[in-house]
Amino acid sequence: MRQLGPLYRVIFMVAVAGIGLASTGQLLCGLFILPASAQQTPSSAGLSDDTDKGSKLIWSDDTPFAVVELFTSEGCSSCPSADRNLSSIVERADKSKTRVFGLSYHVDYWNKLGWDDPYSLETATERQQIYARALGQDRVYTPQMIVNGTKQFVGSDSKQSENVIGNFLKAKPGTRIGLQVTPTDSGLTVLAKTENTQKNDLILVALVQDHGEQQIPRGENAGARLLHSNIVRDFRVAELTGEDIELLLRKPDDIELQRLKVIAFVQTRATAEITSAVLTDLLK
Repeated sequence: MRQLGPLYRVIFMVAVAGIGLASTGQLLCGLFILPASAQQTPSSAGLSDDTDKGSKLIWSDDTPFAVVELFTSEGCSSCPSADRNLSSIVERADKSKTRVFGLSYHVDYWNKLGWDDPYSLETATERQQIYARALGQDRVYTPQMIVNGTKQFVGSDSKQSENVIGNFLKAKPGTRIGLQVTPTDSGLTVLAKTENTQKNDLILVALVQDHGEQQIPRGENAGARLLHSNIVRDFRVAELTGEDIELLLRKPDDIELQRLKVIAFVQTRATAEITSAVLTDLLK
C-alpha cells in the first residue's frame, strides 16, 4: 500500500477539498459529494428517435452481486499486484457467470511523480476522495479496493477481497436498474431507469475498457509491462429524480467500440451502499 508523502498529501487534500466545495450536489452523510467534473444534468425527455433505434433496455436481475471498485495508478509500485487481483476477480466471475462487476479507476495524483498514467482521470481522484469522506478516512491511498460502496481494504489483498465479495454474494439486491445504450457520433447515449429507489439516490454510469497493456519507461514501475482489466475511461454521476435519466459518455479515440462495455449502479445517499448493478456489452 502506498500513501501520499506528508507534504504532497496535504497539498492534495487541500486541492480536492476545494474541488468538493465547488461541487453542486447534496452531501451524503454530510460528506459524499457528486464529483463536479463527472456530474451531468439528467434529462426526463427520454431518448430521441435516433437514439432509440437498434438498442434495447437491459435490466439487472434479483441475484446477488458485488461492485468492486479499485483505485490504482501506473505510477505506484504497490499497484500492479492489485491490478492482477482485480483481473483475477473479473476472470473468475466471467467463468462462473457470477454477478461481480469490476471497475479500475486510475487516479491522477501519482502523475507528477515520474510517470503520467494515460488512463488516469481527475474524476477518479475526486471519487476516491469522496469515498474517504464517506468512510471516515483522513487520507487516500493506492491501491484501494471498495466493494458495494461500504467495505474497503488494500486492493492487493486477494484473501480479503474473496471473503468480502463472497459475503455480498449472499444478499439479493434491493433495487433494480435498467440501461439502454446507443452509440452516437460524439460517444454513447445512455438511458437509465430504476425501480424501488429513493429520490436523491445516486446513479453512476461508467464506460469500461476490457483490458489494457502498457510498457512503463519511468517512475516507480520503470521497465515493467503492466496489464489492466476493466479500465474506467469515462463515467457520469446523477441524482435520481423519479424520472428516467439520460446521460452522455465520451468514447476515447484510442479504443475500438467493441472493446467497451457500460456498467451502471445505484448508490444510496444515506450510506453509500450500492443496491443494484447492471452491465451491457451490446456495443459489440
